[in-house]
Amino acid sequence: MVKTKKSAIELEIKEFKQNFFNKHGVKVCVYSLSKRNDIQSVEVFLKCALIALHKHKPRFKDITSMSHKLRQRDFLVYLQAVSYLAWEEGHSKKAVSIHVERTHATVINSINQIENGISVGDVLIVNTINNILIELQNYVGNISNNIQEQTDTQSISNTVRYEDEGGVA
Repeated sequence: MVKTKKSAIELEIKEFKQNFFNKHGVKVCVYSLSKRNDIQSVEVFLKCALIALHKHKPRFKDITSMSHKLRQRDFLVYLQAVSYLAWEEGHSKKAVSIHVERTHATVINSINQIENGISVGDVLIVNTINNILIELQNYVGNISNNIQEQTDTQSISNTVRYEDEGGVA
């Protein structure tokens, strides 16, 4: 019965995405936030954000940690996105603040900034979220292709589903 319900949900999401594309000409990504016990750790989000930062913003290649103290917007958006994604994944704001080595108030502000950026379609924020989600899919995925290199890879039943470059919209 659970499998049937999951299949029905997946079918409904697929139909929604197709209808949205047919109506607006925009491909969307659906990220499921259902309650589950196997949520990704904040460290995984931090690793994926650092990989995405190095790939898309090469001038930050010398930064070895997302806890680096830097106030340039291109860097801060990646850190804010980590806070937002980890919080959406189910981590408390306090737990996120400990991992990103910032204050609880900074995490609250980061989440608000990302939510506002997504709602108005801020290109930098939307691209940053998409870049991190792509790296998260590559890093974790449903079944990792290079599990020998990534010892902390976990298979989860409700992973990020990223089908195309259309991304969050």
